[in-house]
Amino acid sequence: MGLDTLNPILTIDGKIKLVGEYLETIGTCLAFSDKEVPAAENQTPNKTVEPVAKLHKILKFRLALDNDDVETRTTAL
Repeated sequence: MGLDTLNPILTIDGKIKLVGEYLETIGTCLAFSDKEVPAAENQTPNKTVEPVAKLHKILKFRLALDNDDVETRTTAL
């Protein structure tokens, strides 16, 4: 099932199955990226932080159990 469904499914290496659920954010939620900046000699390395994206929903995954029937759960909602 794709990201456009209520419960996206992520399968890793054909063995591990994760079921996702979207959660609404409260307030403003930002994602950041950090990079190391070369420092002058005899100084500690510095990092810069830059905003990457503004999020409206968070996608959380949980481990799917063997008896988890995702399609039944999704249609029941």
